[in-house]
Amino acid sequence: MVVDDDRVYPRDALETYLHYHRRLPDAALCFRGALMPSDLIWLRAKTICADRIREPKKVAVITGCGSYFIQPRSFDAQLWDYSAAPAGAFYMDDIWISGWLDRRKIDKYVVPASGMMRTVRRQVGTMTLHDVPSGRRHNNNETIAYFRDTWKVFSPRWSIRKLGLARRADGWR
Repeated sequence: MVVDDDRVYPRDALETYLHYHRRLPDAALCFRGALMPSDLIWLRAKTICADRIREPKKVAVITGCGSYFIQPRSFDAQLWDYSAAPAGAFYMDDIWISGWLDRRKIDKYVVPASGMMRTVRRQVGTMTLHDVPSGRRHNNNETIAYFRDTWKVFSPRWSIRKLGLARRADGWR
């Protein structure tokens, strides 16, 4: 079970993960995840939270701030090899880990929970999570693009057509 050190999680978090692990023994489980936008632009990702669902929901990306439960066998040494990745991939651990899980054919689910994590009040304003070279948005999108051939769970919410960017026979609208 992986958690953030600046969050407080539901008292029954481990019990909840163990319950759903029995149902989905080979899956990565989390309390907060997202569907991948079909245009691969992370800003448009649809987030799913554990306290708003009643059944496990398949996602593309698991987020560390929400915690996750993964079997060590889900990874191999390639997880640590950034040699062919964009420079900012190192900072985008949620996308990086999720992309590697997809490459290893490991399904990811947000599972129902009694509540969600809360930020530890004393640490508000002390986090430097967003202080990364080139910025989080740029690095997220580059890392998503690096794994573009592996993503399996897409959001129906956004599409090129809905954004008014569909290509007509004579060019862009």
